[in-house]
Amino acid sequence: MLSVIHTSLSQNKRNMVNALLRKRSVAAVFFAVLAWSILVAFPANASPRKSEIYKSDLSGLTAMETPRLDWRNPEFDLLFAIPTNDWVDQVELFLNVQAEGRPDRRAPIYVQFNGAKPVPVYPQGNSFEARINLDRSKVRPHRNMIRISYAKTDGCIGPGDGAWTIDLKDSLIVVKATSPSQPYSFQDAKEILGSPLTAPKTVSIIAKGEQKYKLEALAAQGIALNLEDLPRYSLNAGTGDMEIFAGTRAQLSSVIRGTALAKTKGKGLGITRNSPLRLVLTGDTEADVLDVVKAFAKSELPPSRRSVASGGELAWQMSFSALNKPVEGSRSVSDLGTLRFNRGWGNGAQSVRFDVDNPLAASGNAKFYFNRGDNVAKDSIVNVMLNGTDLGTIDLKHKKNVADFDIPRGLLVGTDNKLSIRPDLTPADPEQHCLSDFRPVFNMEVRSAVTVKSAETGFKGDLTRLAAEGYPFSENAGDGTTVVMGTYGNADRAAGLRVLARLAKSTGTGWIDADFVPMSQFSSTDNNVLFIGPKTDAGAPRRLTAAVTGRLSEPKIIKTASLGPVQHHLYSVRSAPTGGVAAIMESDGSDALRGYITVSKGQSFTRLAEKLVETEHWNKLQGSMAKWDDRRVEMIKTAFQPVAAKPAKPSVSAGFSLPKFKLPEFNLPKPKPADPAEP
Repeated sequence: MLSVIHTSLSQNKRNMVNALLRKRSVAAVFFAVLAWSILVAFPANASPRKSEIYKSDLSGLTAMETPRLDWRNPEFDLLFAIPTNDWVDQVELFLNVQAEGRPDRRAPIYVQFNGAKPVPVYPQGNSFEARINLDRSKVRPHRNMIRISYAKTDGCIGPGDGAWTIDLKDSLIVVKATSPSQPYSFQDAKEILGSPLTAPKTVSIIAKGEQKYKLEALAAQGIALNLEDLPRYSLNAGTGDMEIFAGTRAQLSSVIRGTALAKTKGKGLGITRNSPLRLVLTGDTEADVLDVVKAFAKSELPPSRRSVASGGELAWQMSFSALNKPVEGSRSVSDLGTLRFNRGWGNGAQSVRFDVDNPLAASGNAKFYFNRGDNVAKDSIVNVMLNGTDLGTIDLKHKKNVADFDIPRGLLVGTDNKLSIRPDLTPADPEQHCLSDFRPVFNMEVRSAVTVKSAETGFKGDLTRLAAEGYPFSENAGDGTTVVMGTYGNADRAAGLRVLARLAKSTGTGWIDADFVPMSQFSSTDNNVLFIGPKTDAGAPRRLTAAVTGRLSEPKIIKTASLGPVQHHLYSVRSAPTGGVAAIMESDGSDALRGYITVSKGQSFTRLAEKLVETEHWNKLQGSMAKWDDRRVEMIKTAFQPVAAKPAKPSVSAGFSLPKFKLPEFNLPKPKPADPAEP
């Protein structure tokens, strides 16, 4: 959600000097020399000052789904951070607001920025779009707040005074700022990457050396793990909102010339440019570079106020695997996200999100503790939903209220489960004057928690677990896995990097011990192999070849799943139209598996990969083979027989031993006869 417009101020200064020199006057020459002196006063490693424009729709800045301004809640607060810059030139708010009912035609909508004088908008009771310049002198580096409020002319809003709904997706905040001349520090970079307003939308990756494919893949995974939203990738310099260079100092001599990073030795990383943000991962040897890039795909950036760090400093930071743990066992709802229930009588739905491993075998419960004050009526309720399904309603009959909802198997998905909580509060005294001036006393206790239990079963070769945690290719950070980039050009390879980035976000860390090679360098191996791209290997299974060439016949059994107390079975379903193909196949004479994320013959891998990595498509991968297009994902082949769950991942603590598992016994169903229509 970032758009950056670059305007070189340094070039403008040079043009000014040239114009002055042409006038041949003493004063002109004097001022020209003075201007040139200012130019050369900058250090050699300073980045030129550039004007940047950051854009974000408001939906990326709040957990609220559709804010509604009425008597229940006349105010909506929007919090956001602005990146570290020398100065902010302009802050604009573009609002799209829809009228509901009959709002007071004389009543304005007020917009207030960081406590400045409120700016009134007079919509005369109609839906409207507004462009508002906010006071830039009020800008703060952190916790900027825009308050949008509905105020009647007589100062009191009632149930009959209509409402205003803010369309968050069609409303924007736009910030124009000038970047500093000195490179950002790592702390600055962390804030930029962590803010929806400034996080890069496109990242250029330029890698050098024999391990080029692995460096590209790990850099793509590492930066994705530093961002909330999945970026797009480019393999050409100067085409992204952020650039990542990986190579030895000799290979990147033209990139780091004149920078502080060029004066260092050994493994290192540095920010050498601000606009676009440029991160360089380097070393004296290619082995050094690989170690630094591995650390980048495994750990957070250091929170230092310097722009150069050693590779060891990066390796000491908190690991992504510790930060991105899926819910397993009990987890406090407040740990999953921030929920604000003190806004007013009508809070609207607020959501937290979380991931789980092995979602087909997962179930659990959600337990809530809600408290209400004396000014909240006993007939107030709270509705709870998970992934769009109603879990139930809590009646707030008492001052302290407890509810425990079951989460049945089949409701959870691998990534981005959405738990929504919507309070519907009624005032205890509806006759109280101007209810909109009084906030309800209502809160959720921190011991409210979600518990996820996973049965000790799974499927060998199940796309659901691939989407949820990268299994089996992500095991042991990719050790024993070969990833083959079967792509035709840079656009395909960049799309493949986005798939790998999606897998890293599902796994929770980069696949630092996997091998990454182009199709031209792939040879027979006992490793698990994952092929990404439109090219498939010569030894691809007939079933996959049939799907890719469009010869896969439609099965006759139309059934999606059968759940049992211990295990569940998946069946073939109607195949999707021609599009992408995802599959996990068994290797002949080996326990290793082969995975494929490819496309049907004649289809665009670049376009279809973009669709696959969207959360709605990604979470629908199922079975051992599935096809997808722009509209849907459908399983076309069942997963393999049930198997025991994988052992628990070892702790990062030294001396930790793995728990022992007792494998469950299974009564496997008799195999069905082969479909005679199957090729």
